[in-house]
Amino acid sequence: MIFPPPASPVSPYLSCPLLAGQLKAAGYNVKSLDLSIEFFYYILNSQFLKNSYKKAKEDICILNNKIDLLKKMNEEDSFEFKKNILKQKIISERLNNEKENIEIINNIDENIEKYKNKDNFYNINIMDNVVQKIYKAFKIAMLPYVPATCSFSVYQNPLYKINYNSIKLQTGAEDNVFYNFYKKKIKEHNINEYDLVCISCPNETQIIPALTLAGILKETSNVKICIGGNIISRIDEEIKKMPEAFDIFYDYVLIGPGENSLVKLADYLSGKKEDLNIDGLIYKKNGKIISKKPDLKYNINDASKMCLDGIVLDKYFTPDIIMPIQSSKGCYWGKCFFCGLHYPPKKYTVKNPKKVVDEIEFLNKHYNINIFEFIDEAIHPLYLSKIADEIIVRNLDIKYICCARLEDKFFTKELCEKLYKSGLRLVELGLETTSERIYKILNKGINFENRFNTISFFANAGIYTYIYAIIGYPSESKEEAINTLLCAKKYNDIIDTLFIHEFWLDKKAPVFKKYKKIGISEVKINKNNSFSQICEFISNKGMTKKELFNLATSNLEKNQLKEHIFFAPDEYFFLYALFYGREKIRDVLK
Repeated sequence: MIFPPPASPVSPYLSCPLLAGQLKAAGYNVKSLDLSIEFFYYILNSQFLKNSYKKAKEDICILNNKIDLLKKMNEEDSFEFKKNILKQKIISERLNNEKENIEIINNIDENIEKYKNKDNFYNINIMDNVVQKIYKAFKIAMLPYVPATCSFSVYQNPLYKINYNSIKLQTGAEDNVFYNFYKKKIKEHNINEYDLVCISCPNETQIIPALTLAGILKETSNVKICIGGNIISRIDEEIKKMPEAFDIFYDYVLIGPGENSLVKLADYLSGKKEDLNIDGLIYKKNGKIISKKPDLKYNINDASKMCLDGIVLDKYFTPDIIMPIQSSKGCYWGKCFFCGLHYPPKKYTVKNPKKVVDEIEFLNKHYNINIFEFIDEAIHPLYLSKIADEIIVRNLDIKYICCARLEDKFFTKELCEKLYKSGLRLVELGLETTSERIYKILNKGINFENRFNTISFFANAGIYTYIYAIIGYPSESKEEAINTLLCAKKYNDIIDTLFIHEFWLDKKAPVFKKYKKIGISEVKINKNNSFSQICEFISNKGMTKKELFNLATSNLEKNQLKEHIFFAPDEYFFLYALFYGREKIRDVLK
């Protein structure tokens, strides 16, 4: 089980340990590799940075010669000329401050170690300075590969679009920072000696790294390769149009819940199963793409205990791991108009609360993990209450984070106090908007008037409230958007963080098929970005793009978290909120 870069360096991603547990329970020898965290150690070290810096200086001379030659050939409108001009500009700018660059290169190892030292880590002044240097180190590391950029959770190249042909171009050795890294890791971990390699690819930014690894393995070994993950499930229709990819990248694609399906695939490859009639499997046979519908029968209560074999916890850039836990699959409401999590479709199922806490207790006792994040789409309050009861009965000394809906019928003062007692210290809640008109369109199924009462119950119990809202809905007026932005000030005593993002139109959301009903006059599907799930649109009423941009920019400048580069990714902020507690972290941010 392989998790490719780049992703948050705070904890293991759930997919590999979860699926490894299923395979291990079925009798298979299985190992998980977090190549994302290993990649950060690969490029964020003094030797790699020195080599990158030296190569960049050599590349400047080569680029100058290439540019002069292309000018003589009247190729100034060519892709090659524009690429070289951009590379020359970026490299020249980054080489400017020699003294600072050398200092960053020489101190990179010390700065990474500061992430793991509790005294340093929970000092925001120290860590803001450290992280600024780490991000500059990323820029030095990427000098030979510009204009591609890489950091925690982000990899992108502005020269290319997000489609199959473009991605295929980027998976080769040239200008690909992952290529030599994978060559080294394949040999180090004997990856090409396994029978089956499964690559988990949850995010769009991991597509190129994931396919780079798959391509190398496909070319240099006989190992069978299966790729899956959230973004892979969401581009399933595009995958079916790419039969060639099964020859150069992978043998199998798995969409939807993979717990049962992956075991069946292992059974097929080991001779225990005779055919590939497996839910969610896409493969190529006799030149044709065969596609099976996702597994809608899977019940999460049948899940085996996760397996951390191969995961090295002390490599993560934190003194405290935030361990992901999943207690339910799907969403118990599942009707929000703008939500793209409905795809691929899945049945809502929950684990027995005792089984959930068994896993938490096992991880706490065996791995000394005491911070957990429920990654459920939303946990029902009554179910969460049962989990809290089980934690309290066992007297577990843990802290945890979860997402919840603003259910005023169930989240009472008493329940929130019990949740705090059980260890809940931060809750993520979707306020979405302060406009009742828009809220009705969203189909949230929650009492509009009582939402702030529910938030107050959490806050008064001592639980940090991390509130999400959106501006830029189709037909939203400037006044409606401003009212949403101002609610953080109006309800400052109970809203601890208001995180605003702009509305996007998701191809997989229910609204996509009914966009005209909400004031969208035209949807622009860019075929050059066919892997992207976000569509541009034109709204026939509401704010102009300029008004939205100005509002969003103004809000970003005022966002208390954005003042601290250290709080990206968000999990770093969550750790601070849990470490200091609700009242003290509010003072720290002030």
